[in-house]
Amino acid sequence: MRPLLALVLSLVVLGSVQAYMLFVKGLPRYVHNVPPEAAASGHFRLELTLTQDAQPDAFESTSLLVNLPQQGDRVLIHKEEVISALEPIVIDSLTGFVAGENELFIQVGVGDVGFDSTSAGEVALRRAAVRVQLFRDRVLLVDKTLWAEPGEPIQGKLVIDVPAINSKNESEEHDH
Repeated sequence: MRPLLALVLSLVVLGSVQAYMLFVKGLPRYVHNVPPEAAASGHFRLELTLTQDAQPDAFESTSLLVNLPQQGDRVLIHKEEVISALEPIVIDSLTGFVAGENELFIQVGVGDVGFDSTSAGEVALRRAAVRVQLFRDRVLLVDKTLWAEPGEPIQGKLVIDVPAINSKNESEEHDH
């Protein structure tokens, strides 16, 4: 009797799983309709200023990563060597921004701070930061700073609103 009950229960479970799979397969497919985004016009320039050197650590080979998540994680900067904090990192003639909201993901490695003997205690007590400035046609659009706790990598997502630039013809028509 028990084997028969086990067989019936297993058939009920497998039958319900099969019925669910057929139900899900019969549902209409979701089509993600994204309105076409207009590329933002202008000359974009991104400047990153670090408070301490960017360097890879034992678990992460990347010292600096900047990408655009909305565009399939298009990489703007990917460096694996030590980057000095003395001079800003500049990306000139930047493309890929659209009029409206844009996301920018930034990750800066701080290396193995606690393992070297030269002023490790002094560096370990300081919070790390990266200042992000985005310019369009030499006009500052964004000036934000990402912070991290001592010894932690700096990482974060910035949402940047890039306003659309109206053409001169449209502005002349509306000046009646």
